Amino acid sequence: MKIKVEFELTPKEFRDSLGLPEVSEIQSKAIAMVKSRMGKDLKGVNVPAIVEGLLSQGMTTSRQVQQLFASLLSRAEVEETPTAAKKKRE
Repeated sequence: MKIKVEFELTPKEFRDSLGLPEVSEIQSKAIAMVKSRMGKDLKGVNVPAIVEGLLSQGMTTSRQVQQLFASLLSRAEVEETPTAAKKKRE
């Protein structure tokens, strides 16, 4: 015997029915933080020059760009989450 039941629910109604938490506020704060950090980190980078170099030189330059981004990422400050800071104090 097969029984088929269909429900028409919005994503919010479905999350509520499962008892899942509302995460849209947390998600929007996280996105705002990422945008802010990207803006700060990219101030010293000349993006048009990088793109122009990629287009004019091909694969050799793309390797150099990858190295540039890797070095920028390694120098970027990592912001601690409250949980990580708490664990560090313990």
